[in-house]
Amino acid sequence: MAVLIDLTAAVPFLWLGILGAVAVLVYQKWFGSELDIPRIGPKPTILGNTSKGEFYHRSVEMVNEGYAKYKDSLYYLWTTNMDRVMIPAKYMDEFNKVPRSHLKLTATVRHSGKYTGMDIADEGMLGYDVCAGPLSQNIGRLAQPVYDEILYALQGKISAAKEVNGVYTVPMYLTILELVTASTARMFVGPDLCRDTEWLSTVSGYTVDVGAVAGDLQKHYKFLHPIIAPRLESYKQLQRRFDKICKILIPIFEQRRNMDSKAHADMIQWLIDTAKGPDTESTRLARRMPFLNMAAIHTTTHTTVNVILDLCHRPEYIQPLREEIIEIMRAHGGVKASTLANLKKLDSFMKESQRLNPMDLMIFNRQIAKPVTLSNNITIPQKTFISMPIYPMCRDPERYPDPETFDGYRFYKLRQAKEQSRYQFAASDRDGPGWGFGKFACPGRFWAAAQIKLVVMALLLHYDIGYPEGQTDRPEDIMLGEKRTPSRTQQMVLKRLDPAPSFNMGVPKLIFGAASFGMNFVNPEDVQEVLDYLKDNNITHLDTAGRYPPTSPGRSEELLGETKAVSQGFTIDTKILTLSPDHRGELKKSAIEKSINTSLQRMGVEQVNTLHIHFPDLETPLKEQAETFDSLHKAGKFKNLGVSNFQPELLQEFIDICEANGYIKPTVYQGDYSAVNRGMEKKLLPILKKHGIAYNAFRVLASGFLSGKLTNGNAEGTRFDGDGPMNKFMQSLYNQESLHNALKQLEETTCALGITTIDAALRWAYYHSSLEKSDGIILGASSIKQIKSNVESISRGPLPQECLDTFERIWETLEPVRGDIL
Repeated sequence: MAVLIDLTAAVPFLWLGILGAVAVLVYQKWFGSELDIPRIGPKPTILGNTSKGEFYHRSVEMVNEGYAKYKDSLYYLWTTNMDRVMIPAKYMDEFNKVPRSHLKLTATVRHSGKYTGMDIADEGMLGYDVCAGPLSQNIGRLAQPVYDEILYALQGKISAAKEVNGVYTVPMYLTILELVTASTARMFVGPDLCRDTEWLSTVSGYTVDVGAVAGDLQKHYKFLHPIIAPRLESYKQLQRRFDKICKILIPIFEQRRNMDSKAHADMIQWLIDTAKGPDTESTRLARRMPFLNMAAIHTTTHTTVNVILDLCHRPEYIQPLREEIIEIMRAHGGVKASTLANLKKLDSFMKESQRLNPMDLMIFNRQIAKPVTLSNNITIPQKTFISMPIYPMCRDPERYPDPETFDGYRFYKLRQAKEQSRYQFAASDRDGPGWGFGKFACPGRFWAAAQIKLVVMALLLHYDIGYPEGQTDRPEDIMLGEKRTPSRTQQMVLKRLDPAPSFNMGVPKLIFGAASFGMNFVNPEDVQEVLDYLKDNNITHLDTAGRYPPTSPGRSEELLGETKAVSQGFTIDTKILTLSPDHRGELKKSAIEKSINTSLQRMGVEQVNTLHIHFPDLETPLKEQAETFDSLHKAGKFKNLGVSNFQPELLQEFIDICEANGYIKPTVYQGDYSAVNRGMEKKLLPILKKHGIAYNAFRVLASGFLSGKLTNGNAEGTRFDGDGPMNKFMQSLYNQESLHNALKQLEETTCALGITTIDAALRWAYYHSSLEKSDGIILGASSIKQIKSNVESISRGPLPQECLDTFERIWETLEPVRGDIL
């Protein structure tokens, strides 16, 4: 950020500077080389251009004229802030082979970077690396919390609006700006600061001030900017904003350097983790934050407003898009990366809106740092500014049939026919409407696409939206040089949906079973890799036990402590240590106290979420057990009490004792449940529902039996392979003719549908079983590959009816012989 200039002392030097600048300009304009290519509009003058020039007021006409005459050739166009060589799309493949360092960004020139702080864009690759790397990689982890933040901001906006007969009227642009600002803040500064009014007002004001400074300076010739800028009130205000940003952020940067980086998924942490060399200085990091924040808010707000304008103008799309959102959210169990990726109709609508309403007339704005020779033998000299005319390209009938007609499903139909990624909203395609091409494409486009979808989802799932009564026409955009701005005065009408649609369908939460920590994942680095993947997929609930893993009891809890899993945002359940075959005496007061205290010490926490009774102790009186758990709960050792492996009669007796004495009652039951082991539905579930007890299912793949390996004679390396006690136990459970017949019947169906039996079993448990929203599915795994495979299976959504019918037929056959197994 430029420092204010002392004009009194600098006047003689300023005049020398002006004379020198004029001399340089004269030399460049009159003696500099110019390519032998056509020109649209006037040739640059010695003094340069301003917002009073021809291009500022005739930009669309001039860009369209150039494209109409020379769309496959190079030509000059003198814009408000620079003379540019316009590049046709056919050369994009050639530019993509040019080293990134040979093409500089032009933000400094186009946005008066020396005076607005935008010159930070030219200083290294940190911004690009963070947006292309951790930001894009954390979309899954951020999707739900950012969606929640949008809902929070939307509710605040509605609460402040005037209601007339259940209808709210709000300013569209400002409302969307606030939703985008709130969601961006959640991603940039995390939950602790994202609702801070000082931060929100400062960064949103910074964005406005940058535009004001750039606009004020564009009124004057460039060589006068050093004199004029310090006198501008907009410039002084921008300086004050930046000082406040540094005051807020620098202490946070310093504090975060000494904290666990895995605990924070936000831009502050990513900048710290990614920065190298001089970029690690807190002041430089603070300088980058408002630039990146402004870029995110500015682009996303404009694009989202245009999408909402098009929805209001074409209300026939609203209900189909709402139905798609509900369907996909049901199928994927809420707001996840997979949810956003599968909103293909909404994605298409957004891309069509962007096609007809690009934010800029030109993209691929670069300055040549080293000469570039194209296949037409033209060498573009160093310091030449280049751009691609995206506005007329998006209306070219050779690229888009019937280009002036808005077709919200244009790209959806193309994806259905060809299933090519180039038709996605965030595609990096040389013919696409707005993100650039190849390695020069916008690195934050995936986040922008996700954020826009989240805003639209929040609106359509809770409100009917539209223009004020009587309005049918879409308001005209405002043209300011190369920039298109949607209407700032348009009002939006919101009518609350009553009731709001339910999208969850009661699907259970996913819980990761950490019994393999210490056995298959033997060190903290292995465990951290698992935790990172789980976080990326919004799985933040872990299940362990004092006896896990069986090869080294307690090591699972130790690894969770060594990786500080709780500090990373994970919820942990554990179980009382049980090692003896008959479990007698393991639930005495002293044993319970020793077990929970040891578990807490291993994990480095003061409390766990749920403490489970792993196995019943038929020796210790139930009342003594219940009293001990109640005292530990009152001492804050755990939040919820859970039980496992209790028969229904024993469970009811335990509940009765708890109720009679005012002790904490169990609220979670952990049990064996799969498509071939459904006895709990009749034997146990009625008791659980009566007392409001959730059910967390383990062995949903029947200990791997539903993979088909045991049935097909390929059990090597599975739980069924070997002569150990556990291997023999598993064989006794599943090596049965009735089960093998059932598995073969399932294979016939899944093979015809092109899915695996594992895929079918997981999807049955998640979408079609008796499990509800309050319940859970515990997924264990012995490798990262297996975890990913299981999550991907579930993400594919509900099963076809043919598969469900097969599962029902299988259980009708198995229930007489397996209905009592719990």
